[in-house]
Amino acid sequence: MVAVDPRRLGAVFLWSLAVWALDVLTAVLVLAALVGGLGGLVPAPTLLAVGALAVSVGNLAKVLPLSQGGIGLYEAAFTGLVASATGLPVETALAAAILDHALKNAVTLAGGGTAALAFGLSPTAGSRSGGEPTPSATVDPARDGESTRAPKADGGSVAGGTSPGATGESEASNSGPPNF
Repeated sequence: MVAVDPRRLGAVFLWSLAVWALDVLTAVLVLAALVGGLGGLVPAPTLLAVGALAVSVGNLAKVLPLSQGGIGLYEAAFTGLVASATGLPVETALAAAILDHALKNAVTLAGGGTAALAFGLSPTAGSRSGGEPTPSATVDPARDGESTRAPKADGGSVAGGTSPGATGESEASNSGPPNF
């Protein structure tokens, strides 16, 4: 578990910090490209501060479950902050918001596609159980509601108290790395 291992927790923190830094850097570079470069219409320190705030506000706006991927919400929050904090025209701020969010979504899609290929996942394969999700554990009423799990050869467990070979069925999904 990550939370009980200080080294893993530190690694997660550092990776998160790196991702946020890249997020802000992308926004700053997009803004700089649209305003004549670093130190163009907006001084570089202001551009950095506004970029960090715009990314933060945009990501907070995406938390609202009003659109897929926060599309529109991110742009509105980003645009409002950039236009009000820098005096840039709304059109320029909106163009920066759209380009910034499009770049980040493209990276997310490419990364997700790469990960799906690496794990052998297919968006067209469907589930193995005829459309119904396979539960990861079953509740045995005879055992006062305790879930029953049978051990697997790889150290994991299978729901229902029997191994996959005993019934001819196989587990529909993998819960991920055993140490995560």
